Amino acid sequence: SALMPAAYAQAHSIYTHEDAISITHVIEREDGQRLLLADLRRMDASSDPSSVAAQMNQARLPLLLHPAPRSVLFLGLGTGISAAGSLPFPDLQRSAVELSQGAIVAARDYFTPVNGAVSQRLTLVRDDARHFLLSSTVQFDVIIGDLFHPDLVGRSALLSRQQFQRARARLSEGGIFVQWLAMNQFDTRNLDVVLRTFQRVFPDAVLFVDGFRLALVGRKAGPGAASIEAAAMLANLARMSEDAAAQATGGEGAWTWLGRYWGTIPASVGPVQDEWAPVIEYQLPGARYSGALDLSQLLADLLARRPPLVQAAQALQVVERDYSRFERAYAATSLAFRSWVALLRQRPAESQRLLPLAYQANPADRWIGFAMADGILGNLAAAQARGMSERQVLEAVLRIRPDHAEALQRLWQLARDDGDLALADEYRARLEKQSPLERRLKRPGQARDIAVSDLNPQ
Repeated sequence: SALMPAAYAQAHSIYTHEDAISITHVIEREDGQRLLLADLRRMDASSDPSSVAAQMNQARLPLLLHPAPRSVLFLGLGTGISAAGSLPFPDLQRSAVELSQGAIVAARDYFTPVNGAVSQRLTLVRDDARHFLLSSTVQFDVIIGDLFHPDLVGRSALLSRQQFQRARARLSEGGIFVQWLAMNQFDTRNLDVVLRTFQRVFPDAVLFVDGFRLALVGRKAGPGAASIEAAAMLANLARMSEDAAAQATGGEGAWTWLGRYWGTIPASVGPVQDEWAPVIEYQLPGARYSGALDLSQLLADLLARRPPLVQAAQALQVVERDYSRFERAYAATSLAFRSWVALLRQRPAESQRLLPLAYQANPADRWIGFAMADGILGNLAAAQARGMSERQVLEAVLRIRPDHAEALQRLWQLARDDGDLALADEYRARLEKQSPLERRLKRPGQARDIAVSDLNPQ
């Protein structure tokens, strides 16, 4: 499309849907990865392996926090990748509400290699999320509010007091509502407006983090309702096979997720987000264009608010035998945040000092491991100058993250160049598992996948 942003100049559109709601594109980059765009704007939805993990995590954490979820509602389907994070959880009824017909088709036809064909395994309602919550009488154990751009006109209503109340009304007793926020879309002042609004509706609300994403967690109280605690997550995973439990945590384990706890949302005085008197809808665009959206400052402010280890362990009711595992995961998360703040503030030496400490504390943390692995790969030339071969550097990367797609791709190519076809096939299979849409995996002359919408145009 001639209207496509310059950032996607080398990509091409493989699907377009236009209606009164939005213009939806699925675009494919030169490397084969796909992105879902609404109104020519990226929706943080991509088939890239790191993006897939982040999207699946938006389902993993909320479902892990409930001791035995039987039903989940996704407020927004998008690519379907977030919903795919729910697939390892047993005996789970999945529902999703999505307003965009373009997104519905995209999830069904263009992202199945990375979303596990989740559209076939859930009940999908085409509706506005606010209307659905208001009109439905069904209750859910878990409700998940996906990431979106809150500075766009009308979108801030999804972070309003009324929306949070609608979500709470649809929760079953002990049910959990999680609203995800992207930290790079907020400054501290506007984030506090959303936190304050959420806490007014969910007085016992708590926070968790996942990389640069913040989870606002609210629970519907009631007789016999389980609290947000370590025992609930461990009981949830104990229902599953070892393989399913590993998939449910994204391979990171329960303690990595519990170590991302960020404390309660305290009651505070100040403005709240209201549908009839919106605050962030007017303030966020100005903050974006004035340069007030300083991610390093927001991370630093959040670090200053994080509760001490002992207080966090008490809040999650971590028992003595598990304390050391929680301590290591909790410390790793703080060290990683400090490393990222230093990096964003142009203090690379401090960042490079802190990151290995974070990895040593918890090598299971995906974001820490990938930051370490990317750092090694980024210093390839320096390592070669010290006498290491490219293969040795790439193998060092895989020792940290065996699922590192770029390292797998380059080792696959090296094995092919060396004529070691058996090893090349091994690396190719591993790469295909991590990045199934990678263009270099396609055989010469192999056609692209044919979508249902190609046969039945919308």
